[in-house]
Amino acid sequence: LCKPSSWGCQRGFGCAKIRAKLPKERRFVKILDLTHTISNSTMVYPGTEPAELTPANTLERDGFRETLLHLYSHTGTHMDAPAHMLGGARFLDEVDAAQFCGKGYVLDCAPLGAGGQITAEMLRAVPELRDVAFLILHTGWDAYWDTPAYFGAFPVPTVEAAQYLAELGLKGIAVDAMSVDPMDSTEFPVHH
Repeated sequence: LCKPSSWGCQRGFGCAKIRAKLPKERRFVKILDLTHTISNSTMVYPGTEPAELTPANTLERDGFRETLLHLYSHTGTHMDAPAHMLGGARFLDEVDAAQFCGKGYVLDCAPLGAGGQITAEMLRAVPELRDVAFLILHTGWDAYWDTPAYFGAFPVPTVEAAQYLAELGLKGIAVDAMSVDPMDSTEFPVHH
């Protein structure tokens, strides 16, 4: 890979010329890793079987390492396909990969605290949401990852907030909590 800070264009790849032709917002991209490592002890939604990761092949015995995975599709960091909650909707493999990339905005919802509600009024007050593909709701609940408190009363969007976000046409919404609906929800209105 070209490292412009140390090589410049001395390698003849023309990186600076290519970068100059890109729109300003695409010249420098910061990628956020929002994932958690999956293990046998990864917390799962109540009622879901835990993940099982079993060594299948080893370097010593087989010359390569491979792990057998037994887990639900919503184990750890994951994406909900539209088909997760909507009949007749698309599965992830039916969605163009370009839909999973884009500019995002992190909204700090942590000050709302336990049981807080992210309202449509709060979201309308953020003009940046009209210019992004993704919204990341930082509830602060990532601090409770791998503890029983993670299943607590994390801040969630109201149904009206979810409707407003749907109207924006975002590619996706990310959250650092177990769900976009409260843990005691049985109807999952925000998902819908």
